[in-house]
Formats: sequence, structure tokens, C-alpha cells
Amino acid sequence: MNYAIYDAATGKIRLSGITSQPETLDLELQDNESIFLHPIPHGATHIRNETPVRIEPDKTYTDSRIAEYPSTGEQLDALVALAMSLREQGVAIPEKTAAWLENIAEVKAAYPKETNNAVIS
Repeated sequence: MNYAIYDAATGKIRLSGITSQPETLDLELQDNESIFLHPIPHGATHIRNETPVRIEPDKTYTDSRIAEYPSTGEQLDALVALAMSLREQGVAIPEKTAAWLENIAEVKAAYPKETNNAVIS
């Protein structure tokens, strides 16, 4: 049988597990804690009205920004395009950036894109 120890005030699960003999559980309950002896779905975080539930934490500004930003790959593609454009315009770019662009060119040459049996770079 599944069990969970949870805070009776907030419902937040502190500890959960499985036992074949719930009557032998030797668990120390802290103040305000209760024990729940029923099946508990994977991912349950709280007990509400004698029902295990999953409560997602509030989103932070970081979570919201990550959801709105372009993917990391898209951002890197934009940085590569920027660095290549600056170099083509004769703008001096840092040595590490030039080495990075050279590495990208080498990898693209070694593994060109293939579209319907046509190789494009």
C-alpha cells in the first residue's frame, strides 16, 4: 500500500513510499502532519480533501521569459549570422569568435545539409 506523510495545513507531501504492512510503519510525524494510506499517483505533490494531487509551483519571471524566448538553437543561429555579417563588413571580431566561426564552417563542410538527394551548405 502506498503512504504519504503530509502537512495537514498545507497538504504538501513531505515523504511517500510503499509498504505491505501499513500497521508496522514506524514513522515520526511532526506537528501538524498526517498520514495518508491510499494509492498515490506518480507525481502527486499534495493531499487535498483526501485526494492526492499535483500542484505546480507558481511560475517565476524566468519561467515566463524562457517560454517566450526563441529556442537556444535559434538564438545561436542569430549570433552566428551577426558575427559573420560583422566579419564580412570588415569589423574586427575577437579571436575566439573568429575561431568559433571557423569551427562552424568546418563542421558544416564536413556534414552538409541534404535535401532530396541535393547537398546544400
